[in-house]
Amino acid sequence: MDALIAKANERRKRRKINHQDKTADSIKHNSAIPRSLQDKTDHDQNGFRHITNPKLRKQLNRTSAQSTRAKHLAEDAELLLLEDTGLIQVEGELERTWRVAQAEIEVSAGGQAAQGRKEWKLDGGPYRFRYTRNGRHLAIVGNSGHAATFDWLTGTLHAELQLQETCRDITFLQDHSLFAIAQNKYVYVYDRDGVELHCLKSHIEPTRIEFLPYHWLLATIGNAGYLKYQDTSTGQLLVEHRTKLGACHAMTQNLHNAVIHLGHSNGCVTLWTPNLPHPAVQLLAHLGPVCSVAVDPSTGGRYMATAGRDSIVKVWDCRNWKGAVREWSSRGGPAEINWSERGSLAVASGGTVNVYASPTIQKPIHGNTQPPLYLTHPLPHRPLTSVAFAPFHDVLTVGHVDGLSSILIPGAGEPNFDSTEADPFENSKARREKEVKGLLDKLQPDMITLNPEFVGSLAPTHGTTLDSKRSQSVPFARLPRIERLRVQGKADETEVVDPDDFAPDGTKRTPEEKQRKKMRGKNKSLKRYLRKHRKNVIDPTTVAIRAKLEKQKQEKQQRASKGVNESSTRSALDRFITYPPFVPLAHPVPNYPTFIPEPPSTPGSPQGYQRFSSSPGPAPQQSQNYQPAPVPAYASHFQNSHQHGEMPPPPPMFAQPQFGAWGVNDATAQFGMQLGQSAVAAGQDYVQRTWGGVFPNTRVKPHFNVSNSYVIRKLRVLLFPWSHKQWGRKSHRTDAGQTEYLTPRDDLNSPDLYIPVMALVTYVLLSAFYSGVTARFQPQVLGESASRAIMVLILDFFVVLLGCYFLNVQSTSQSVDIVAYAGYKFVGVIAIILTGFLNLGRTLGWVTSVYFIAANSFFLLRSLGSIILPSAASRAASADPYATAPPPRQRRRRIGFLLFEAATQVVWMGFLARV
Repeated sequence: MDALIAKANERRKRRKINHQDKTADSIKHNSAIPRSLQDKTDHDQNGFRHITNPKLRKQLNRTSAQSTRAKHLAEDAELLLLEDTGLIQVEGELERTWRVAQAEIEVSAGGQAAQGRKEWKLDGGPYRFRYTRNGRHLAIVGNSGHAATFDWLTGTLHAELQLQETCRDITFLQDHSLFAIAQNKYVYVYDRDGVELHCLKSHIEPTRIEFLPYHWLLATIGNAGYLKYQDTSTGQLLVEHRTKLGACHAMTQNLHNAVIHLGHSNGCVTLWTPNLPHPAVQLLAHLGPVCSVAVDPSTGGRYMATAGRDSIVKVWDCRNWKGAVREWSSRGGPAEINWSERGSLAVASGGTVNVYASPTIQKPIHGNTQPPLYLTHPLPHRPLTSVAFAPFHDVLTVGHVDGLSSILIPGAGEPNFDSTEADPFENSKARREKEVKGLLDKLQPDMITLNPEFVGSLAPTHGTTLDSKRSQSVPFARLPRIERLRVQGKADETEVVDPDDFAPDGTKRTPEEKQRKKMRGKNKSLKRYLRKHRKNVIDPTTVAIRAKLEKQKQEKQQRASKGVNESSTRSALDRFITYPPFVPLAHPVPNYPTFIPEPPSTPGSPQGYQRFSSSPGPAPQQSQNYQPAPVPAYASHFQNSHQHGEMPPPPPMFAQPQFGAWGVNDATAQFGMQLGQSAVAAGQDYVQRTWGGVFPNTRVKPHFNVSNSYVIRKLRVLLFPWSHKQWGRKSHRTDAGQTEYLTPRDDLNSPDLYIPVMALVTYVLLSAFYSGVTARFQPQVLGESASRAIMVLILDFFVVLLGCYFLNVQSTSQSVDIVAYAGYKFVGVIAIILTGFLNLGRTLGWVTSVYFIAANSFFLLRSLGSIILPSAASRAASADPYATAPPPRQRRRRIGFLLFEAATQVVWMGFLARV
């Protein structure tokens, strides 16, 4: 330190001595030194004497003085940046840095540096966290809904929230005064005190969020696979990109160019910008899902690291994507990775955190070789869900199930900070000024590209001719289209003659006549088509249309030369003339009866009256000889064409029955029909009001909406549930804005009543058949089997219903769903009875019975989860609009009840199988 200060003083004295040299000053006044030998400082200050404008000369002198002063300050700043990165150095070749434990590092480090070694034990994990840009404040969020922001150096708590729902990620916005949380359904923005400010409903089911500080953009990715950019300064949803790759759980940003890196479940990594609707780069990084992506900030975003479910970590060079620079296997399964400001890579997998130094992991090495290990630290808390370095500190923080743990990594943080970019010691005034300056210097989203160096560069000039120099300098792909066609020999160089320049007789039109005919016929379809296409490109369609127009023009000129007047020979009605022989339309003549048949005879009445035994007589005279008038719809010019013959007469019209023939007035008949309809409607209303509560038709009817393919696939799931992967029920939004479950026809996981009813009937018949085979059949066997099946069904229904009541489980059509799930056990019972006919022996019979009972128990354990442990879609489709995820204690109780219900299937199915 003393040597550096002495060196700075010596330089300052030397500078003062040079300025106080009287001999040099006298020589400067009395002699002229060439400009090439003049001092740059003096030249800049005295080189503007030739400018006559005093205001401009003063401004240029001031600018020159400021640049000179900035240069001297930059030289002094190099002496003032005394901090340097500190790495662990070993004394001998046999010693290794990864053998140094955290306890030794904490003792060797200073008092302030040792404060980074901390442990936060919290309930509600696993936790994810995010640091501010200056590394002073920390925001954490747990999967169960616990969120907090605080100053991790002083321990000052800013806000703490209990959101009581699933939370997946958290991030700060421009500073620690605002932060955003990716909650169960939407993204919410909170202030420093934990007050909810905004609900971003356009970001649905987000999984990861990132904030671009220089563009003031909030980028989110969700389960639907849509990448969305929200401008936080204006509140406008800038753009949303459909990735078409499903849900994404790995996301990061490149601080150098603000490009978003996404890792998908199919092993692909995509790079996105707001300007392109498709990924700028897409590469297959892993054979399995990508679980973490990180970009190296120390090299300007040159290197990217990825970790997948295949337990492999890869480092990529973003300048070319020909292959991984280095790859190795991570111990303990999938890993979470993150880069430090000095290029150290942290890999957290299993129960261990490994740190690798920067020079070794960036050297290309072929093969699966692990780079030299810098530090390692075991963590017993599994799984490790997030890892990040604290900016400007040698601290690595790891998030896990039991909270957060911070360890010391010497040499990982940047020792010198720029207070204009990120100041760890800024006050409220500096923060406000920085926020205003950030808004004024906000970059537009159009400037986000893979190569940010294009900003300020000149675009290449495009010439209109093809010369030898241009052909050598500009590639063929970048040539204009007309020049590419000329190189290939496909350009149409013929002169295009405007047909409007000449009259039909061949004389050339005057400019006045041409102007008068300019807009005539411009709206024709062929003219519009030709105008849309370039005339210097050979297009087969355009050539054919031009040939057709030329042929029509020649025919018109030939007719004009023969003296044929088209206006006298053609008329507007000629378009309806059919020149080939025409066959008139013939409508089929229906065989309608011309009279009403006689009703059957009726015996006489004891009261003295008698009903009509036959028709009272023929219908009125017009019904016998009815000749209807011609219908206008059938009248056309074909009927008036004597050369094609007369149209056949229309078919005879059917005479409507007259109720007066039986002595009943038409008004009386209509009244009777209305009275009957009213009686039927009243009966339906009574049945609905009386039995609608017992048999809810609106809830039961959708459960019978099945198809043949659904029944086959459902039986396969019931008998082999181990092969089924997706158990969640699907929902849709109705026109009224409500969320409802899909019917069984559209959703395989939706319960139905068709299979349980058919299985119940089949069980009763199969029990009777089995009794007949064993010579024990009696008529009451059918009633006993049906009673036994219904009793088991009712008991199982009430067990589940009481469990849902005590566990406070509410759902739409819950009772009907429970009946359906309880009735599925008859399918397994039928399979057990059928295997009994095969006489497989006692051992195989028991094995078969145990298998089908276990299959039904596993099916109920997974299917009843949609009611007992509803997912996000189930809660959205529930009747309770304020339904939230159950707390951890309640969740454990519900899981215990599900296991109990699965265990009771052994009793029910064993009782039913004994026929």
